[in-house]
Amino acid sequence: MASRETLTRGALVLTAAGLLIRVSGLVYQVPLATWLGGEGIGIYRMALPAFWAFYKVAVGGIPTALSTLVTEYSSRGRAHVAEEAFRLAMGWTAGLAAVAAAALVLGARPLARLVGEPRTELTLIALAPAIYLFALQQVHGAYLQGRQMMSPWALANILEQAGRIAGALAGVWYLKPYGLAWGAAGAALGAASGGLLSDLYLVWLYRRTRTRVRPRWDPGDPPRRLAWRMFVLAWPLTAGGVVLPLLNFFDVALIQRGLTHSGLTTAQATELYGQFSGMVHTLVTMPNVFALGLASALMPAVTGALTAGQRAAARGHCVAALRATALIGLPAALLMAVLAVPLMEAIFKAPRAAPILVWAAPVALLSPLALVVTGALQGMGRTGPPMRNLLLTMALKVALDGVITRLPGVGIYGAVMTSILTHGLCTWLNVRALERALDWHMDWRAVLGGPLLAAGGMAAGVGLLIAGGWTLPRSWGTLATALMVAPPLYALLLGLTRAVTRADLRALAGPAAPRLERLVNWWPF
Repeated sequence: MASRETLTRGALVLTAAGLLIRVSGLVYQVPLATWLGGEGIGIYRMALPAFWAFYKVAVGGIPTALSTLVTEYSSRGRAHVAEEAFRLAMGWTAGLAAVAAAALVLGARPLARLVGEPRTELTLIALAPAIYLFALQQVHGAYLQGRQMMSPWALANILEQAGRIAGALAGVWYLKPYGLAWGAAGAALGAASGGLLSDLYLVWLYRRTRTRVRPRWDPGDPPRRLAWRMFVLAWPLTAGGVVLPLLNFFDVALIQRGLTHSGLTTAQATELYGQFSGMVHTLVTMPNVFALGLASALMPAVTGALTAGQRAAARGHCVAALRATALIGLPAALLMAVLAVPLMEAIFKAPRAAPILVWAAPVALLSPLALVVTGALQGMGRTGPPMRNLLLTMALKVALDGVITRLPGVGIYGAVMTSILTHGLCTWLNVRALERALDWHMDWRAVLGGPLLAAGGMAAGVGLLIAGGWTLPRSWGTLATALMVAPPLYALLLGLTRAVTRADLRALAGPAAPRLERLVNWWPF
C-alpha cells in the first residue's frame, strides 16, 4: 500500500520539478512576449486547442488507465503483467498518434479559417510532430507513475522543458523576421524538440528498469482481458478527451468572433486573447505545479489504500492533499490580485493587461483544487465523474462565451468570468462525487478557514505597503519587496490563526521529517 510518506515524497519530487519547469517557462515568456507581443502570442495560443483536440484523440484516457493497472499489478507482485499492459498501451497510442499528426497537417488550413485567425495555419503544422512525441512520453510517464518512480518522471519533464525552451527561442529568433505567423510557428517548434529530448531519455530508462522475469506460477493475463480492463478505465477519459478540446476550439472561435463583433479588429482581438490566454493564464495556473504533483502522487496512494481495504487512509490522503493545496492556492490568488500591475509590467511589459489578472485571480485557487480532487477520483478508478463534470461545465462556458463577449463594454472580461464559473462549478461537482465515493463529508472550514484568514491578512499587509509607497522603486522593486514581506507575514498569521501546527508540519514533511525535526520544533504554535 502507498503510505502517506510515499504520497508526500512523490508530491515533493513532482512539485519541485514542476516548480522548476514553471519558473523557467515564465522566464522564457519574457523574450517571447518581447519578440512576438500580445498579437504573436495570441496566434500561437489560438492554435493550441486544435492541437490538443488531435492529441487527445490519439491518447485519450490510456495513460490514466495504464497508471492504474500498473499500480494494481505491481502492488500484487505481478509486475510482469504490468509490462504487458505497458506494451499494449504503447501499441495503441503509437498508431493513433501517427494518424492524428498527419490529420492535423492536412487540416491545418480549414482549421485556421474556422478559428477566425488564418495566420494560425503555420503554427498548427509546426505542432503536428509533437502529437506523436507527447503520446509516447505520456505512456512512459504513466508506467513510471504506476510504479511510483516519481524522480525519473520528474527528470523527463525537466528535459522536455529544456528542449522546449531551446527549440522555441531558436525557432522564434530564426523565423520572426518573416512575419508574426512564422514567429508563432517558430515558438511551436519548441514542443517537438522538448518531446524528442524527453522521449530519448524515457526509452533508455525503460530498457534499464523493465521487468523481464515471469514467475512459473503466474502465466499472466490474457491479452483480451487486459485490453478490456484498459478500455473500461480509459473510455470515459477518451470520450471526454475528444470532446473537451473540441469545445475549447469552438470556445476560442466564439471568443474571437465575439470580440470582433463588439467592434475590435482581428488583430486587436487576437492581442487581447493573447494577453488573457498567454500571459494572465500563465500566471494564474502557476499554483497548478503544486497541485499536479499532489494529484500524480495521490492517484497511486488512493489506489493502494483502497486495494488494501483501508478507506480511512484514502480519506486521510485526500484531506491532506486538499489542505496543502489551499495553503498554496489562497495566498497565490490574493497576491496576484494585489500585485497585478507590477507582475504584468515586469514580466510581460503589458501593464494594460493587469485588470484581466485581477479578475482571473480566483482561478489560482479553484484550478489546483479541481486537479487534486480529480486525481483522487481517478485513483479510485472513477474516471467518469470528473470528465463528465468537466464536459458539462465547459459546454456551459462555450455557450456563455458566445453571448457575453459580444456585449458592449464586456469583451474579454466575459471570458474571464466564465472561466471562473467553470472552475468553481467543476470543483464543487467533483467534490460531491468524491464525498459519495468515500461515504464522507468534506469539512471545508478545516481546509480553507485558517488559510483564508492568514492569506487575507498577508494580502492586506502587502497592499498597504504598495499604497503607502513603502516599496523599492519600479515594478521589479515592488515584486522584490512583496517577496521579502509576504512569506514571513503569511507564516506568522498561519501560526496565530492555528491554521498550521507542528503536527501539520510533520505530516507535510513526510519522509523528510527526521531531518527537519529541529526546524519543525522551532515553530512556536
